[in-house]
Amino acid sequence: MYHENDLLTCYFAKYLLIKEHCHETLFLYCVHSHSVHWLFANNGNYTTSCLQETQTIQISRVIELKGHREYDPDEMGMDHVCFITFSHNGKTVATAGEDYTNRIWDAESGKELKKFNGYCNMYTLILPDEKILIDVRLFDVESGEELQSLKWSAIGGYVISADFSPNGKIIVTGGGQTSARRNGILQHSGDFIIRTWDTESGTELKKLEGHTQKINSVAFSSDGNKIVSGSDDMTVRIWDVESGTELKKLEGYTQQVNSVAISPDGKKIVSGSDDITIRIWDVESGTELKKLEGHTGGVNSVAFSPDGKRIISGGYDTIVRIWDAESGTELKKLETPGTIRSVVFSPDGKRIAIAGDDGYAAIWVLE
Repeated sequence: MYHENDLLTCYFAKYLLIKEHCHETLFLYCVHSHSVHWLFANNGNYTTSCLQETQTIQISRVIELKGHREYDPDEMGMDHVCFITFSHNGKTVATAGEDYTNRIWDAESGKELKKFNGYCNMYTLILPDEKILIDVRLFDVESGEELQSLKWSAIGGYVISADFSPNGKIIVTGGGQTSARRNGILQHSGDFIIRTWDTESGTELKKLEGHTQKINSVAFSSDGNKIVSGSDDMTVRIWDVESGTELKKLEGYTQQVNSVAISPDGKKIVSGSDDITIRIWDVESGTELKKLEGHTGGVNSVAFSPDGKRIISGGYDTIVRIWDAESGTELKKLETPGTIRSVVFSPDGKRIAIAGDDGYAAIWVLE
């Protein structure tokens, strides 16, 4: 048993090693209010505690999704699984890979259910009505038939990120320019504009203009009234869906913003950046609430849990981290085989899906 007096020196240091014996290590973490958090590490199982409250996160099972191309020295960069997402009901998972395939998997068994060939893109989405968005095309999940194409041909460029509104009627996309050399001259096509689209007709609804560089991430709020975006221009922006007006520009990053998400209650934004920090923002005021530090490489993906109490993150340091969304305390570190490109919670919050390099994609079941 650790005596309360052992904790007093915590006020003078952010991190302090108090005692180490056998396989157990106790670390202390102090927040500005001088409340004390501690982290027990025992054979890789992490438990965090804030005085009276204790919370344990365990991984009970890992379901590997095998099929995307693994690392090949002759095909450099073609082994990334760029995006992973659960379906609305959590029964299936979709992945997008740089091996020119998009795949749908059974979330319980890990069995591949459907493969779409010929599309090399950064995202894929399963809509509530069992349609899947690949590139700028909508397909029927069951038959694989192409149903609709967003009217993108006149725009050029490419789509990096997309999301759909809670009712599935609107799709938002963000992307950047493509470059090609013609007659010795480097020419660019496309723009840095966010667009919303009617899912049924594929027609463009609004242009959301403001970003000055590539748009890496877009996300709807749970009520469908706001969109948040992150860009290479080092800003996070909040937009009104109906008018297309920019409501807030959130600044403070020193490198590009790779990923954004809005909490289920619509009050907070989480964002991850190449400057290796994760930040939590207040939607109403636009102020920064917390800075989560721990990653040692750029953060590629962040997401809230369905209840908004946790945040998951992953990036170039190969570590998936789970955080307490209120205190900013790190709750769990999960080692993975390589760079992480995408992380997400399941709709019930009991599983996390992870995608990364070397064809890696998996579902981790939480206890």
